[in-house]
Amino acid sequence: MNGYLMAFDASRQRTVLVSTLNQGSGGGVTWEFDGTTWTPFTGESTPIANNVNATSLCYDAARSRMVLVGGAVWSGSYISATWERTPTGWTLRSTDSLPQNLQAGPTTVFDPVRQRVLFFDNNAYSGSTGVWAWDGALASWSLVSSSGPPLAYYRRPCFDAAGGQVMLLGGTIISTGTTLNQTWLFRSDSRDGPELTTIGPRDLFHELGGPSFQLDVAAAEPVSYRWRLNGVELSDSGPFSGTATAHLTINPIDSVYSGNYDARVTDSCGTAIRPATFVGIVCYPNCDGSISNPRLNAEDFQCFLNAYAGGTAYANCDGSTVLPRLSANDFQCFLNKYAAGCP
Repeated sequence: MNGYLMAFDASRQRTVLVSTLNQGSGGGVTWEFDGTTWTPFTGESTPIANNVNATSLCYDAARSRMVLVGGAVWSGSYISATWERTPTGWTLRSTDSLPQNLQAGPTTVFDPVRQRVLFFDNNAYSGSTGVWAWDGALASWSLVSSSGPPLAYYRRPCFDAAGGQVMLLGGTIISTGTTLNQTWLFRSDSRDGPELTTIGPRDLFHELGGPSFQLDVAAAEPVSYRWRLNGVELSDSGPFSGTATAHLTINPIDSVYSGNYDARVTDSCGTAIRPATFVGIVCYPNCDGSISNPRLNAEDFQCFLNAYAGGTAYANCDGSTVLPRLSANDFQCFLNKYAAGCP
């Protein structure tokens, strides 16, 4: 039965069989088995493949659809493609974001822990297997790990629910034809470094005062932190404190400290980089952002009134967190800051 793929569609309670043999412009045929009868879907547009070893099929239980990864004949040339099948038929989702060109027996498996389809590329003749994850919403693949087992043809995966891991079984070394009697394990919850759970805002415009950043991580002890400004590591001096902790504070602050703040977080598994937050230091009462003198004028009052009427975060001058956040206190706060002026 070479040239066929099979997987179980749990949502429809059907076994799906797809012919990946090149059968001309009509492509292969998709069949369904309901436990009693096989039914061909001859009128359904079906993925076409001209290399029966370069296709793989699995069921994406998170999105209730089949995912077929394989080669396709498209305008007379061989390409890599990712297809999905719903009850209405097959849809070509991607032809340019597949991890590799499928020359050496790709394998796919559904990971119920992370609710995603995993792809083991097995492409090159040297190096190691890459592990990729399919994002059906974005129709794209992303690299999960580049340090998989040595490359082997005909290796097949299954998910070990008890161990919460993927098992890769058997295989043949591509260059020599040597048959392997090996079992490799891949844990979808393994990490190369800390997992950042709270990173805060990506942009922060702050008046004269002291902005701070809180960083929460899931990590294996010991954990170390190092905050950076525009890629330069900071130390506890001048306005900076907490540069080697999860909580960075800048006080007092000046426009010279505007820039991109990020952090390197390292644990026993590796290092992760907190995405940068751009901090722009501004003079709060200069609501309209004017740069000509006098920077503070009647236009700033009108600007604040518009912001208050629009319910924007800027109008929350006193930084209150209880409802209503915008109140008469914000007007008094703005007047006080206007009276203090800009440096």
